[in-house]
Amino acid sequence: MGDLLSEDYDISYASDGVEALETLHRHKDEIDLVLLDLQMPNMDGREVIARMQIDEELISIPVVILTVDQDAELDCLRIGAMDFIPKPYPDIEIVKARIAKCIELAEDRELIHYTERDKLTGLLNKDYFFRYVSRLDHLYKDMTLDAVACNVNKFHSVNKQYGRQFGDQVLRSIGTGMRKIAREIGGISCREEDDIFLLYCPHQDDYERLISEFLCDVLSAPMRHSSRAVTMPVRSFPSRQWINLPAINFPLPARSRRTSPGGRGCQASASPPQPRL
Repeated sequence: MGDLLSEDYDISYASDGVEALETLHRHKDEIDLVLLDLQMPNMDGREVIARMQIDEELISIPVVILTVDQDAELDCLRIGAMDFIPKPYPDIEIVKARIAKCIELAEDRELIHYTERDKLTGLLNKDYFFRYVSRLDHLYKDMTLDAVACNVNKFHSVNKQYGRQFGDQVLRSIGTGMRKIAREIGGISCREEDDIFLLYCPHQDDYERLISEFLCDVLSAPMRHSSRAVTMPVRSFPSRQWINLPAINFPLPARSRRTSPGGRGCQASASPPQPRL
């Protein structure tokens, strides 16, 4: 199959479900579609789809199932597959047409997907975040899941004193740090309000350590050299109960150290000329 499709697509291979997820995370911005076999060692295709469906970075990648099990089609579509190709495979031109259609549909869906994201930070917005929370609760009923809230106290004063451009830079940095934590511990994150961020994840024993590491990641060099600070209290509410953790200082730069418009920023990598499977 890979050889027949290589004329039209750049192909990547994975030997099992674990390697497939690792490859997807490394190349999530380059892969246009996943051809997934249900029968694989270490982790089967159903588990791969289930994990993709609750991963905010992978959920938008379309999946086409390849299997000899003719009775698995309905089940695969229900758990998140976009299409189903039985074995033995039909004519290769039919396969190519179905793959192309799935990619086209996924691109259209991606345009809609942008509406679920906060434009400044790239995190989920509040409405979609709580939809994913409900899905996690439904799929993992026996798992202890916690909610964590991060709030920068009196953030309006940061914008007032240092300007909205610098305030936006701080919020983007926090968003990047929240995404990193979510990837590390298998959770999802969102920006609920201007200066409030939420994380929903499997229970952790040491949130104070996680948040301290998070702050070390998001603080830029100018921030670390400032004597000014606002507090960022971090609270978790496992089992819907709030637990107060110690407040954490979030240093801010003196006015003379404010980042210029041409300073630090984000770069978006261009997509490859050929779709990738």
